[in-house]
Amino acid sequence: MTLSPDQPQREITSDERRRMARTFLWILLAFVAGVALMVAVLSVQGRAAREYGSLVIQAAGPQNAQATFDRPCAQVLPGKPVPPNVVSCVLEVRQGQPTAVLKVEGERQYWVTR
Repeated sequence: MTLSPDQPQREITSDERRRMARTFLWILLAFVAGVALMVAVLSVQGRAAREYGSLVIQAAGPQNAQATFDRPCAQVLPGKPVPPNVVSCVLEVRQGQPTAVLKVEGERQYWVTR
C-alpha cells in the first residue's frame, strides 16, 4: 500500500496516544523490575557466601603468626554444607592471617578476612 500525495495522513487520536504511553511505561517498569530482581538475587547469594566464609574463619581459630597454608573449607568446617552457588572455597592462611576465598557462579570471588 502506497500513499499518494493527495491522501491525507492519518492523525493519532488522544486515546491511541494514551495507550502507547501506557504500554511504554509498562515495558519500562518491567525492565526496571527485572534489573532490581537480578540485583536482589545476586545480593542474597553473595551474603550467603560471605557468611559461610566467616564461619570457616571462626572454625579455623587463631593461627601461629608464622603459619602459611591452604586448606579446603570442607575440611575446616565439616558439619556445614557449602552454599549451592559456591563453586569452590579455600581457607588461605598467610603469616597467621586467615582468609576464606570463595568462588561463586558467574566468575565472582569473595575474600573474607577476620
